[in-house]
Amino acid sequence: MEVPLQKVICSFKLKLLIKGRCDVGEDVLHCLFDSPSIPQARNCTGEMLMMLIKSTSICKQDAGKFKCVRKTYKDAVECRKFCPKDCMKNICQK
Repeated sequence: MEVPLQKVICSFKLKLLIKGRCDVGEDVLHCLFDSPSIPQARNCTGEMLMMLIKSTSICKQDAGKFKCVRKTYKDAVECRKFCPKDCMKNICQK
């Protein structure tokens, strides 16, 4: 099932959801980074992936940044909402 484009969450909406937690601690899920080598970005491990957001992304302001996402989401709708690339059912594709 395709998620309407307006349902994809871009950085300006993500900032409201994550409220600065990307700057401290180990919980970096759905955080955006300028580089994967930033110390906080290194916490994107285990069941998470660091993905480059392409210039063809719906979220133009996020292009060129790196986003920490889950490898697997609860369903395809949630995957399409957060994964910056394609989803195969509930799995975020590299």
